[in-house]
Amino acid sequence: MKLLFTAPVDFSHWIVRDFDALINCRWLEVWDRKNLPRGEDVSIWVVNPKQGFIVEEDALDHFPALKLLVTPSIGISHVKLDILQERGIAFRSLADRREDLEKITAPSEFTFLLLLERLRRPPARELDGKRVGLIGRGRIGRKLTSYCTLFGADVFYYDPYVDAPGRRTLKQIFATCDAVIVCCASTQETRSIINGGLLKRMKPQSILINTARGDIIVERDLVAFAKLRPDVRIAVDVVSGEENGAADYNLLRRAGMLVTHHVAGETVDSRTKAAKIVYSIVQEWLNAQKRDSR
Repeated sequence: MKLLFTAPVDFSHWIVRDFDALINCRWLEVWDRKNLPRGEDVSIWVVNPKQGFIVEEDALDHFPALKLLVTPSIGISHVKLDILQERGIAFRSLADRREDLEKITAPSEFTFLLLLERLRRPPARELDGKRVGLIGRGRIGRKLTSYCTLFGADVFYYDPYVDAPGRRTLKQIFATCDAVIVCCASTQETRSIINGGLLKRMKPQSILINTARGDIIVERDLVAFAKLRPDVRIAVDVVSGEENGAADYNLLRRAGMLVTHHVAGETVDSRTKAAKIVYSIVQEWLNAQKRDSR
């Protein structure tokens, strides 16, 4: 068996050592499909979640012996799960290790950084006493709740799967909060959930931040709204089309938004934690293969 690792190796070197001791590995950072190698003996592929192409038939054809695909991310929009299932290829992501995932804090910290940065844009304001609305109260939403509460903000949220104090409707969140933060997963239920009708409800001088996925907000509505309402301070770390290389970052910048290139989770600490999770996934899968072959 051979493992192909095409994601960036931007984590502690001892993780590389452990992988090499576990299985025959090839380390090759890939961002473009034309640079994807072929491997008749590749059984496990750790894919780059920020590559400019989607893992579908043409990519999978490079690895006829592939048995396991792993992405070191929560987002899976860069992978066609139905095609993996058709080919009998197992799939794993960081979501398969929820307890370990809780220890990855970089996305929450970066989102909070964007919130403070947007607050300090003229006319500068404080977080204390403000109303913060979260779209999603999962791992990142819970951490943001702690951060914002410590700074004196009142936190509300929209999440149909969580029932706790502070729950509001989407319309209430956008109409009453001083800052709205999108931090939910991209699913069939959440894609395009935020449109122009909700955006136009935002208060004067309010803040909108998206560090989840670009397709949760209707992008053409967001651009039109940003041009119409320059008083609203918008920051996005995610843009529609990232998964297939079609993202237009400058379109959003020209509309007056602060745009970063999906960097919320890019710290050595968080990358190392993610790599450890991937290692445990691969190790567990290999052990299961050994047991099944007995």
